[in-house]
Amino acid sequence: MNLRTSKLICSKLNGSYFFMLKIILVLFIFISLVLPAYASLYVSHVEGSNQVKNFRKITDTVSFNISSTSDIVSINGVNPTCQKESMKYYCAVSDTRNEAVVSYNIINQEGESVTASINVDNSIGEITYVLNNSNGNVTLNYDVADKGYNGNELCSGLSMLEVWCERQQYR
Repeated sequence: MNLRTSKLICSKLNGSYFFMLKIILVLFIFISLVLPAYASLYVSHVEGSNQVKNFRKITDTVSFNISSTSDIVSINGVNPTCQKESMKYYCAVSDTRNEAVVSYNIINQEGESVTASINVDNSIGEITYVLNNSNGNVTLNYDVADKGYNGNELCSGLSMLEVWCERQQYR
């Protein structure tokens, strides 16, 4: 009787192993065939080297914050430099196109593509000023007007104006 009991336990264990093997095989097939169909690609942020969202200079390195379920393989046909953190990619490409708005086609390993655009600010704007001297007190009056691409209204803005007088800086 002891032998039959151990045979019965052994056959039950063998059945459990086959059942577990079937589950593992089904999960492997599901992961390899079904999940890639649900890959996603999304660009959350684009900026130039001055870190102004949606703006870059004429010749600039453009940074992209991308969410993707697979690796980024190209941006406008170029293999980008990317850092990966979970499903987030921080990619960069250099660009010199001088157009009001530049578009980038981003493709991931699954063949999905998305387009991201950025504005090009090719103007430094205009600064006009007048110096007045009254009894040794010098007064600087100035106007700053920023302009966007070829003078349009869409521009990145100015972050700082520096004035120097006799090797001393004033902000």
